[in-house]
Amino acid sequence: MLLVGDIGGTKTLLETWAAEPGGRVVPVRQQSFPSGGFRSLEEIIAQYREAAPRETFEACCFGVAGPIREGRCKVTNLPWEMEEASLAAACGAARAKLLNDLEAMAYGMLFVAPDKF
Repeated sequence: MLLVGDIGGTKTLLETWAAEPGGRVVPVRQQSFPSGGFRSLEEIIAQYREAAPRETFEACCFGVAGPIREGRCKVTNLPWEMEEASLAAACGAARAKLLNDLEAMAYGMLFVAPDKF
């Protein structure tokens, strides 16, 4: 399974995705959090994982409203600083990736069905 998220100054949306036979990846569950109500993304991840403690993640990836440099980010409009290794540990995953939110949307467009444009 994968843990993915859209991290912004107002809200943080986390989703669990799982692989189906044939390699298709589908959403399993999602939850929205008010970003300003938490001290860090790791704190939000902990709360998200409490709701489904049996979920295990191979990797996690987060689109963040802010610049990413060498696997680190200071979130725009929040006092959070994020680092990929710390996020991987919070997810219980082998690896984590931070992407600028615009970059994350561009990658996502590669998987939108033509009839959904």
